[in-house]
Amino acid sequence: MKIGNFEIFDNMKIINLKDKLAEYDNGNYHVTLLRDGTKIRENDLDFFKADFPESIDITFSKKCSQGCKYCYMNCTPDGKVADISNIDHFLDSIHPYTELALNGNDVTDENLMEFLVKCKDRKLICNLTVNQNHFLQNLKLINSLIDCEFVHGVGVSLTKVTDDLINALNRHNYVLHTIAGILSEQDLVKLSDHNIKLLILGYKNIGRGKTYNSVYNTEINNKINYLKNNINHYLDKFRVISFDNLALEQLNVKSWLKNWEEFYMGDEGQFTFYIDLVQNKFYRSSLESESNGFEFNPMTDSVTEMFHKIRDLDERV
Repeated sequence: MKIGNFEIFDNMKIINLKDKLAEYDNGNYHVTLLRDGTKIRENDLDFFKADFPESIDITFSKKCSQGCKYCYMNCTPDGKVADISNIDHFLDSIHPYTELALNGNDVTDENLMEFLVKCKDRKLICNLTVNQNHFLQNLKLINSLIDCEFVHGVGVSLTKVTDDLINALNRHNYVLHTIAGILSEQDLVKLSDHNIKLLILGYKNIGRGKTYNSVYNTEINNKINYLKNNINHYLDKFRVISFDNLALEQLNVKSWLKNWEEFYMGDEGQFTFYIDLVQNKFYRSSLESESNGFEFNPMTDSVTEMFHKIRDLDERV
């Protein structure tokens, strides 16, 4: 129901229409996206079934100079970047207002910049993840990308808690990304009470993450156990704390979170899936990226058909 400049949803959530980024119908439900990252699904049924992906996790580049010892994608300074010379059909097959979660690595890469322009022309909503060091080094450029709406949200991968980082995370578009098993109690204390949006990712035991885990397994498990037992006590010390599906499992968030069904956004492959645009392969999630996956041709294949193949996997079992 709309009253003046406001809209009232069935759950009595009231939003200012100026805060609305997009809305669309998908399968048997309606989606409303707000500029702060909030997503609202609505229908009169007891389930949601998507006809096309709401969001896609995309590896755009495996070239990175940071050398993180637990990088699950094995990124290196000589890693490959997605070929965008024939990317138009691929992008045209994505429904407008789909959210694309891109790993940027080097935000100054010309291929990435061209890709962002093409996405904006098609009303695709790009969210970019960059390393903390690249974020601080290119803060003016990143702010410009947000101001011009080439990018809507920026995930900042935590390397080390510093005053410069905390002071730079001053826009609602910024979300600090960290990893269960890497994030320490000391880090949480330093980050608390600064109105920061925090996303905790599960520890992926693939790529260099597998090698790192073989050496530091006890330390990783101790940090995961600390979060499992204490993260609920930090909820009021951050603007938002969210989790990916792997972290939800590793930290057993369901055991202490009230109104689970209201907050849980669905299983992997139900509303989203993962595309490795460097290798031209797609998967249910990035956690499966060391499996064979499914190959695709960006010049001929449809993203919606790729999603259907992933979405319907469980139904065929």
